[in-house]
Order: sequence, then C-alpha cells, then structure tokens
Amino acid sequence: MSKKRQKHKIEVLGGITYIQNMKKINYKLDYKTFENKNLVHKTKPQIWFAFHGIGQNTEAFKNFAIQNNFKIYSFGLFYHEENQTNLKDIRETSLQDWLILMAEFIKKEKIHFQDSSINIIGFSLGSRPALQLISNLSKLPLKPFSINKIVLVAPETLAISKWYRFGTQTILGNYLLKKVISSNSVKKIISSISLLIFSKNAHKLIHYQIYHGINSLALAWLAYRSFEVDKKQWKAISKNHEGKIIIVGSKNDNFVKLKKMQCFVKKNSNDNGKSIKWIISQSPHYHLLKEFKL
Repeated sequence: MSKKRQKHKIEVLGGITYIQNMKKINYKLDYKTFENKNLVHKTKPQIWFAFHGIGQNTEAFKNFAIQNNFKIYSFGLFYHEENQTNLKDIRETSLQDWLILMAEFIKKEKIHFQDSSINIIGFSLGSRPALQLISNLSKLPLKPFSINKIVLVAPETLAISKWYRFGTQTILGNYLLKKVISSNSVKKIISSISLLIFSKNAHKLIHYQIYHGINSLALAWLAYRSFEVDKKQWKAISKNHEGKIIIVGSKNDNFVKLKKMQCFVKKNSNDNGKSIKWIISQSPHYHLLKEFKL
C-alpha cells in the first residue's frame, strides 16, 4: 500500500435493524463509521454524529474524518441506500421507532459519553433527525452526556417551503407526488417549470432528482414529516445549548431560503438568536456541505 493510500485509510462499520412488533416493519438504521487511524494524536478523536440530506449517502462526511482527528458516525436517511426498498409499503417513519434505533446503536457501539462530549451535524433534511436527537436525548434510556457543538448546514426544517407543505400535507399534493413518481410526462412538465422558476444550477439538481432519485426524494419528504422541528422544540434547543450552535446558509440557496431561516431563528430562539453563530456562503444548496470545513 502506498503512503498516499495509507494516509487516507478509513475504518467503516455499521447497520442495525429494529422490527416493530405491531406493524412488522423493518426499520434499518444505516450508518458508517469514518476514522483516520493513521493520524497520530495525543488526544482522543472528537465524536461526531452526522446526518446527510436527500440524494446523498453516508459517504457525505467521509472527508471530514480524513482531514481531522474525528470519529464520525454517518447516518443514512430512510429511502436511501439500504433503506430504498425495505420501507416501500409505508410513507411515514415513526420518530419514536427511530429513537429506539438510536438508543440501540449507542449501546451496540459502546459509546462512552462520560469521557467526552459529542458533536452533531445535519445537512438539509438531515437537520431534522439531528435536531430531534438533541431534543429527545433526555427521553432515551442512556446515561447523560453533553453536546459540545451543533452544526446545521442549510437546515430546511427552520425554513420549510410552501411547496413542501403542499406536497406532504395536502391530499392534492400527495396525489401529485405519486403522479410525479409514476409518470414520465409529469416529470417533463416539472422539469420545464423548474427551468423557468429556479437558477440553472438549481434546475440541474431538480432535473437529476426527478429522473434519477424522485422516489427517494418524494418518499423521504413524506417519511420525515413527524421529524419536523416546531417552534417550541427549537426554543428549548437554543436555550439548552446556548453558544454551541452554528448555522450555515447561503444567499444563493434556492431550496432553503436564508432570510426565512434567519427570521425563524430570530423570532423563536431563546435569546433572539444572538448566541448563534452564522456562516454565510454564496454557494448553491448542493455545494454547501462539500465546501464547508469542520
């Protein structure tokens, strides 16, 4: 093995399945662990729980482990990777079932939080499970542990669009989502409309998702409805973790609007958002995580 390859050696682990007794549904917690074993450090690696967005996979956070003394547990979304087919008969994932999976994961990995705190990062839709984990830690049958840092990259749950609410919370919207999934003619219409409404880069992303990942997009949207973070939850999170929250947003994000996000944070945070650190980018939505450095 060359020196270059040794330098970028990453350890990968993962996978827990929980069977819900009443409904007989397989919820698989898909995750990978990334850690650069060849970096020499006197201190223990920082522990990160990472949650990617729609259209990505658990590899999205791999480079963070290469560049830093981190041990990153990267969690996959439902309707992605290992969960593309095993949830095909349901539309909404239970938050409570997912929390059970997270508790089982922590026990399986034998993560000892009394020695060090953890850090949490969520990108786009991944901000939902990230924030729900933070909000529900006290309810899990685990020993108490502290959170050192919370990083939210384009957290869509703080700036939910009208299109999302229409598509996931109305009868007509649900009907149209199913049509988009099954009809090529509808896909062409949506793609043409997106070219008129959004920027070229945003249109390229929408076009790709429509023809290559629309099932994952639509079903993940529906699956994570119960993971939406409400105003009360956000206020408690901002209060309990004052000075630990970093939000990354972009002026050129056509999916998660920066002004809408800032308005939500200012209006609903414990201290009007004064203790929250903002990192403002000029990049489009799908570049934000690639360009962000932990």
